[in-house]
Amino acid sequence: MRDAWRDLRFGVRVLLKRPGFTVIAVLTLALGIGANTAIFGVVDAVLLRPLPFPHPERLVQIWERNQKRGDDHDSVMAANYLDWRSRSSVFDELCGSEFVVQSSSSFSLPSDDLVAAA
Repeated sequence: MRDAWRDLRFGVRVLLKRPGFTVIAVLTLALGIGANTAIFGVVDAVLLRPLPFPHPERLVQIWERNQKRGDDHDSVMAANYLDWRSRSSVFDELCGSEFVVQSSSSFSLPSDDLVAAA
C-alpha cells in the first residue's frame, strides 16, 4: 500500500510540473469517456432495448415502387396510405411516418391522419 501512495504522489508531482501535458491528458480522457458514453447510449437505445411494440418481430415496412424512376423504395403517397389503411385485412394496424430533412427555418407539419412512428 505504501508503494501505491508513493506512485500516486510521484504521478501528481509530474503532472503539476508539466501543465500542458496534464491539460492534454485530461481532455483526451474527457473526450474518450464522452464518446464512449454517447456510443453506448445509441447502442443501448437501438440494439439492446426492445421496441415499444407488442410482438416487434411482426413489424414490417412497406414502400411504393416507382418503375419510371427505377426506385424500389419510393415514398408512399398520403392518399395511398389512407387507402391501404382503410382496406387492409392483412395487417392489424398501419401507421405512416415522414422523414424530412430541413435546410431552412421554414417547415410544414404532416396531416393529422399520418402518425409519426418513432
